[in-house]
Amino acid sequence: MVFPIMKSQDILLVLKLLAMEIRQQEDELYTLRPHDWWCGWHDDRVVTTISIEWTYQQLSNSLGISASECHGAVNRCLQNQLLRLSRKTQRPIPIARNITEFCVHGLKYMLPIEVGAVVRGIPTTYASPVLVGQLLGAGDLPYVWPDGTGKVMGISLLPIHKSVTKAVKNDPILYELLALVDSIRMGHAREAELAKNLFIQRVKI
Repeated sequence: MVFPIMKSQDILLVLKLLAMEIRQQEDELYTLRPHDWWCGWHDDRVVTTISIEWTYQQLSNSLGISASECHGAVNRCLQNQLLRLSRKTQRPIPIARNITEFCVHGLKYMLPIEVGAVVRGIPTTYASPVLVGQLLGAGDLPYVWPDGTGKVMGISLLPIHKSVTKAVKNDPILYELLALVDSIRMGHAREAELAKNLFIQRVKI
């Protein structure tokens, strides 16, 4: 069997579905304003998350990729065993163990870290809310995803997909997962180990 080559939007989508699954399991209500603790950008919208009974158009709106890209990503993730069809509903649901194994051991090779100039952006890695205060950065500036509404000046770190900065503004759990994934991708031993352990705790595998 030939497995399809993964694309960057596949990782964004599968982590979104994993975040939705976590929220459902924890029965958490994430209807927040962007000035709450998890937000690293200037915006005054009220943020609401989509239901676990999602549609492709809802995913598209939340992630900032087209509905057809969402559909293609789901199909590739099903074939690559990051998603499976629920026996009860026949809807695609995340396979947390496989996603974790891939993010911890494979993603840094598929999507290696790319850093750039100092820009305004949204904090990631050790400067993100999920890790802030737990690690010290090697330099004076944190890593950020470039974004004009970002509150922080830092070293540009290219996100796994260009729509990441839109997607995290709609979902604080997704923000946590993506920032942890970035820390794993960075490859620094202590940071990567902490991020791996927090990722595993978050998805409860």
